[in-house]
Amino acid sequence: MFANKLCSLAAHSTRLSLNKNVWSTVTHRGLRSTAALRATFNVQDEDDFMERVLKSTTPTVVDFHAQWCGPCKLLAPRLETIISAKGEKVALAKVDIDNVSDLALEYGVSAIPAVLAIRDGKVIDKFVGLQDEVRIEAFVNKLIGE
Repeated sequence: MFANKLCSLAAHSTRLSLNKNVWSTVTHRGLRSTAALRATFNVQDEDDFMERVLKSTTPTVVDFHAQWCGPCKLLAPRLETIISAKGEKVALAKVDIDNVSDLALEYGVSAIPAVLAIRDGKVIDKFVGLQDEVRIEAFVNKLIGE
């Protein structure tokens, strides 16, 4: 049975590589997630936050989250996709509240996911909870002035 599933998977992979339209879609998705990784970073501590967010000339979306938070896991890919589409206009800083709890307290985070928009060292906007793509897009556009 396992061998049949393996063969089925191999046949499916072959079809993907032979179908030009599907292959370009797969390649495009791979490039988008690579771009998202470049625009995304994990904040290590308060000093790191100061250097990479508050002193940054690039507007930054700050995602306060935790590994155990279900809505956080759903929100993260939405944020990454929207921010990666903006190129170098905006960055995404991810703050795990279990690792950098003092920073969460400093910014008044009482529920997660909590997302802040920071430009020139100041909080411009924020939202709490899982949001749809339209709301996130508007949030990011407001931050970068589009």
